[in-house]
Amino acid sequence: ALGKILHIDGFNPVQDLAAARFANSKGIKVMLDANAVFEGMEDLLPFVDYLVTSKAFLNEFTRVENIEGALRYLNNKLKPGILVTTLGSRGSVTLLGDGVFFTDSFKVNAVDTTGAGDVYHGAFLFGILKEWDIKDIMVFSSAAAAIKCTTGGRIGIPGYKKVIDFLNERQIDTERFKP
Repeated sequence: ALGKILHIDGFNPVQDLAAARFANSKGIKVMLDANAVFEGMEDLLPFVDYLVTSKAFLNEFTRVENIEGALRYLNNKLKPGILVTTLGSRGSVTLLGDGVFFTDSFKVNAVDTTGAGDVYHGAFLFGILKEWDIKDIMVFSSAAAAIKCTTGGRIGIPGYKKVIDFLNERQIDTERFKP
């Protein structure tokens, strides 16, 4: 059986391109976690449905300093379904259609930020698979990443219930985050 989403990171552009082409041919969505610009990235991006970038990638790839301008440039060039740029402790910016919106990060006592981006991407994929609204996915992903930062190592990776409890503690309605 084939999956519903292919998650790639661009570190192996030739293999990622082959996998993305295959996924597209089978109707499988592709998510790219783009943190660095690699040779061949230009060829890969047209096969991506969900593009989640770091600010460094966005600025280097587009050569546009303004985040919204860079997002619009990328969107006009590539037309991914959803385009997100993460800003670390400053949250994230999303371009969906013509709309740009900001999702704030959750303020926590950060102990270790290692792996926070990976946790964010995993939570993002979870939200896509659950078919949540993109704004809800952004909140859930930000919460998961914030929780990860409060503890070092893999033990800091939160499960669904821990993220829901975290959101409830902050008076965020969690009814929309159905497992």
